[in-house]
Amino acid sequence: MTSNDLENDFDTLLTLEESFYNQGYAEGLRDGQQQGHTEGRLFGLAKGFEKFALLGQIHGRASVWQARAALASSESTSKVALPNPRLTKHLASLLEMLETVEVRNGDEEVAQMEDARKRVLGKVRGLESILKEKGLEGVEVKREGGEAGIEEAREVPGRG
Repeated sequence: MTSNDLENDFDTLLTLEESFYNQGYAEGLRDGQQQGHTEGRLFGLAKGFEKFALLGQIHGRASVWQARAALASSESTSKVALPNPRLTKHLASLLEMLETVEVRNGDEEVAQMEDARKRVLGKVRGLESILKEKGLEGVEVKREGGEAGIEEAREVPGRG
């Protein structure tokens, strides 16, 4: 064995800690990137659900109001009659607003969606006032473990 071979063996032993550190760092970085992507996706899905669950509930209510309006127009003595033509105009406007809500995730789209959400809520408050119905504040959507979920929705509280 030459002195060069002996030095190379010692160099390998002296840098053993650094090579293990570098190997662990590279593995941790790779695993962190994979898990970060997965966690980010799950977080995004949860936030997306949170933001659009209310809009889905509003869309459902608007569909019911629209069906009531169609029924009221077909039956002149209907008990579900909607009060006035202004309501029909507001309802059509609400449905149009709900159809044009942006579902992309860019900064501009998120700001537009928040603005549209505020306008939709204002329109719903106006419709509720015309119809003399209670708001969505009492509506709660639950999932196992007490978290919000779309699977099981409680009924909307009755009119008071």
